[in-house]
Amino acid sequence: MSFPRHLLTGLAVILLILQWSIPVAMPISPWLMDFMGRDINWFVVVTLVVATLLLLLVFSRQIDRRLWLLVIAGVAADHILGEINARLNLPLYLDTIGSVCVGMLLGPLAGASTAALSTCMWVLIAPVSVPFATVNIVAGWLAGVFRQLDGFGNRLTVTVSGLIAGIACSIGAAPLTYSLRNSSVARFNFDIYSPLSAVDTYFASSLGFREIISDPVDITVVFLVTFMISPWLYRTFKVEPPYPELIEAAKPRP
Repeated sequence: MSFPRHLLTGLAVILLILQWSIPVAMPISPWLMDFMGRDINWFVVVTLVVATLLLLLVFSRQIDRRLWLLVIAGVAADHILGEINARLNLPLYLDTIGSVCVGMLLGPLAGASTAALSTCMWVLIAPVSVPFATVNIVAGWLAGVFRQLDGFGNRLTVTVSGLIAGIACSIGAAPLTYSLRNSSVARFNFDIYSPLSAVDTYFASSLGFREIISDPVDITVVFLVTFMISPWLYRTFKVEPPYPELIEAAKPRP
């Protein structure tokens, strides 16, 4: 007997809320700190992995197998562009562009599932970022939501959609960033594999205006780039465009 997809999706959402909220609450709750202790390291990992499996289980029932190639490409784009950004020390993250593209092409669940799968890989390559996984998942989900609301219809609507999504991500990331940068206990507990000094160095700077606006700017840029390459994406992955003006652009060239 298979579980209803709404139940599985709901369980995934609950796990992601816990994955975000428990680390935020720990520095201001001595009881929670004593209860979780160093187990918070594995709590944020396990909740993320289980939520990802639930999302992928639901998502796999709704798409053709050939579209899994698109999901894999989205995960690869997230990590490749995110790594390039880190190497070049650019002011943007760009680590959601693949998830946003998938969300724009296939809808909210697809965007969230791609982002979840992408962030699961952080456990191995960037564990200090794992607490922020839910923020990226929200970005992928919102890309699909705005696609359904005609948010990718033209440059103006894309810009507005990107700003709204970026503000939402900033609201989600700010409490985590503040806790990590201002609580030595929190930094210690979020240090999943790296030495404490490495995590302290990573979060050494204060939470300022630049950090607050980085998410809105980053997500807006990602949305605009996604919009500009959307005709190529529709043509390459043979997904039906939702907007009439993109149908001609998506047709194969002679």
